[in-house]
Amino acid sequence: MPDLKSPAVYKAAFDATYDLLSASQAEMGSNPDITLTLPMGSPLYRYSSSKFSDGSERDVRKVHAPLARDKWNRWTGSDGGAGGVQGLYMGLEASGGADTEFSELYHYLPSEEGVPMSVVMFDQFTKANGKPTAEFAAKLHYMFLYFTKKPLKGISLDLPGPAAATAPFMTRLFMKIAGNAALGGMTPSHWYNHPEDASFCRGVGNACLSDHRFDFIRVTSARNVATKNLVLICAGGPDTPPVDYLDCQGRSTFFMNAAGTIQGEVTRADMAFNTKL
Repeated sequence: MPDLKSPAVYKAAFDATYDLLSASQAEMGSNPDITLTLPMGSPLYRYSSSKFSDGSERDVRKVHAPLARDKWNRWTGSDGGAGGVQGLYMGLEASGGADTEFSELYHYLPSEEGVPMSVVMFDQFTKANGKPTAEFAAKLHYMFLYFTKKPLKGISLDLPGPAAATAPFMTRLFMKIAGNAALGGMTPSHWYNHPEDASFCRGVGNACLSDHRFDFIRVTSARNVATKNLVLICAGGPDTPPVDYLDCQGRSTFFMNAAGTIQGEVTRADMAFNTKL
């Protein structure tokens, strides 16, 4: 998991983002490619490993680590001192897609260790005999679907691509910070997608979520540039309540099957859970 390994990069990214936010207040409210509105009833996804979860959804809506120990997230967490911002990481529905891709889940699930073997039972409705199918799962994650119970305001931190006009905020930030000595001669794009060092992204994310105008940031997944994720600002710690504006609509299961591939199903246990909602 990425960590803040370059304090100078973090400070450069935080300061540049803070300056850009301060200088762009008028445009923030009028440019839909920068300031985002998430309507009430928007679908968001969040997964939870069976290694830590009993399959209930309440604890999935919170950050359990206190700020000082929140060191392994890319876009939020400790600044290495007493500061920082915490966030709840959510997946988005793939626009126009028949199936939603969860790039972060597909990245982390195969490498997880210490998960007890379980049996996953689900129904294959195309079979005439109607008997359930049973799979042995070496690794298992629950995927929860939530709807937002209120509208939210956010900022797009999409990674600039060939059509840079669709990512105007990050395009300007990249131009502002390019050549900064703290980056060590590497491009902002390199730091954005760095597989191990979250210093740049955490500086940008913490600066944005320190701004009272924003409830969330939208970012491009470092695992799959076609995928977008949302990070909702929230306080962390074992005694903090879950985010109260997320309404659980259902659960499904993703697991590593006997063939060593990831499979997603609505299991019989999921159906029982969903019936109780």
